[in-house]
Amino acid sequence: MCGGTRALAAAGLLDERAHTSNEPGYLSGVPGYRGGAHYREDVCVSDGLIATAPGTSPISFAQACLRILVPEQEEGIAQMRAMFARDFA
Repeated sequence: MCGGTRALAAAGLLDERAHTSNEPGYLSGVPGYRGGAHYREDVCVSDGLIATAPGTSPISFAQACLRILVPEQEEGIAQMRAMFARDFA
């Protein structure tokens, strides 16, 4: 998740996409990263076929990835989210 954002940034895949990571400074040192204007302070951001999240948001990241991979399974994805939410209640 968070480490993957550095690889995406280095490949230029975040230069024109909304994204997040651990913090804005976490990506600023990546050679070639030019996506600072598209950085969002959020628990998870999806833009097209790319989902990004900080290391503190594994459930939101999993949910975003599932929505990309199996969008027709929204009901099951929502059930998964609710199941994990009970653990944090």
